[in-house]
Amino acid sequence: MGSSDDVNSTNDWKSYGKAADVISSLMPEKQEYAGRNGNLTRSLDTGYDQLADAAALIPGIGPMASGVMKGGELLSKGLDAIGAGTSGMTKTDALLGSTLGSFTPLGAVNGIFGKRSKQVNSNIQSNEALENVGSSYGGTVNDWVNAESKSRKKYGLFSSGARHRANRQINNANNQMSQMEDISDTSNLRSLLGSYMDDADMENYRMNLLGGYNKRTQMGKNGMKIHLDHIIDKASHINDSDIVEIEDTVDECDIPEEYNHDDYCDGYSNVLKD
Repeated sequence: MGSSDDVNSTNDWKSYGKAADVISSLMPEKQEYAGRNGNLTRSLDTGYDQLADAAALIPGIGPMASGVMKGGELLSKGLDAIGAGTSGMTKTDALLGSTLGSFTPLGAVNGIFGKRSKQVNSNIQSNEALENVGSSYGGTVNDWVNAESKSRKKYGLFSSGARHRANRQINNANNQMSQMEDISDTSNLRSLLGSYMDDADMENYRMNLLGGYNKRTQMGKNGMKIHLDHIIDKASHINDSDIVEIEDTVDECDIPEEYNHDDYCDGYSNVLKD
């Protein structure tokens, strides 16, 4: 009779262990696995699971021990899923966040009372800054990437020092990114203005060539205008051999209606006479 009960009990524990194993496999991975020291947590949990499987092969108390261990693994994953775990950013968090570590009072307190780090200001503008001028500021980009890997990560209670250091790095990276965004905006504006000025400069140059002068044209209401002050200044440097030709030009001085004809033509003649 006793032998039959023992067999039934053994089978029950094996069934419990298998059920816990199946449910555990359907749950999401622990958040510690994705952390900087996640491989340590994963290795400890893998070793724990292998011990639980091995215990099931031990006659007598083995299946019960295996069933209890499988249940503990399921409980550890459940606590992590509801936010009682950490992001595994430190070795302390990785150890206490493992299946075996989470059963201890230290592991429970560390995970439950942990806090998340600050967040880097990643947005469309920062992405454009990285693309536009990031290659010129490699140090800032490295600081940004490093800070981004620590952004919004949960540090355990016993890793608060590491969280404070991460927050300082994140603040510094955000400040640097703000300056790089300003540089990027200025660079984009200059590039845009340059593209517009290329067309304006070419049109100005073309008009200068057609007008016989290579500088000092002005944009008026009805188009490009030659700056009259420049003509007067240019006339003061003309050789004597050109005076006759220029006097003929002055005699035919043709000033648009918006200018005072006597002021410009008389002034032009006085310059030539001097």
